[in-house]
Amino acid sequence: MRRLWAVAIVAGCSFEHGAPIAAIDARESDATIDSPPVTPTGWSAPVEIAELTSGTGDDDPSLTNDLLEIYWGSHRAGGYGGEDIWVARRASPTDPWGTPSNVTELNSAFAETTMKVTGDGLAMYFTSTRGGNADLYFSSRMSRSDAWSIPQLSSLSTVYGDYGAFVQSDLRHVIFCMGDIVANEALYEADRTSPQASWPTPTRVDELDEANISECDPMEPSGRTLYYASARGDGVTYDIFTAQRNSAADPYAARTAVDAANLPNANDRDPWVSQDEKLMVFASDRSGVDRLYVTTRP
Repeated sequence: MRRLWAVAIVAGCSFEHGAPIAAIDARESDATIDSPPVTPTGWSAPVEIAELTSGTGDDDPSLTNDLLEIYWGSHRAGGYGGEDIWVARRASPTDPWGTPSNVTELNSAFAETTMKVTGDGLAMYFTSTRGGNADLYFSSRMSRSDAWSIPQLSSLSTVYGDYGAFVQSDLRHVIFCMGDIVANEALYEADRTSPQASWPTPTRVDELDEANISECDPMEPSGRTLYYASARGDGVTYDIFTAQRNSAADPYAARTAVDAANLPNANDRDPWVSQDEKLMVFASDRSGVDRLYVTTRP
């Protein structure tokens, strides 16, 4: 969950080099950029993922493409402090999730939040306040059985709050949210020529930006479809929206609310959507505290 952190430091100019070359070369991009967008209708009634509920706050879900690993933020007992990154695994997509484990190599005594794992499970961006500001950090690993590397400050980090950096497995396109205060959060995106290149200055997604309204928690199952959360309804309560574009180079068209996932007077946010856009996992405080929910469609 995002918090309002005071601006404390200017991020360094070091940049992440991505996953090891062997890992990058061995995998494909998460999604086909030119695949047709999916109409945002037909979602089922959301169901709580009870086996992952702590009762103390669970949010920011992010899954691998095979649906066998889920990462999320939790305030449950056994953490290092504040909100930590946790993981659960299962043998097949139809099985319940196993016992949650703290991802010790990524966590600190400060807050770790809005984690986004790549579809192949070999790289991750997340936000941490360990440096005094809400900055983006990057970690990678050679295989799913390896421990995560020591997190490094991302060159995408700014003097403001930076959250929810989502990248495809090729590590060349990123979309995240940034703002000096929560009400001013907007979506930004950037592209680079290779996973080893430094990120260029991100560009604000102006067509989806509204003054004094937070837009955050972005997730792109393809280069043409975006899911995110926005407080555009009343300026306070978050709902999940989707937007589409004709190609990765075009602007997004008008947003559409994902009505089946949104409940009046509840904060519904942090959407993660599968590549075929038939499964969504998100966070909601409709029960009084953030819990994870799943919805599907044919």
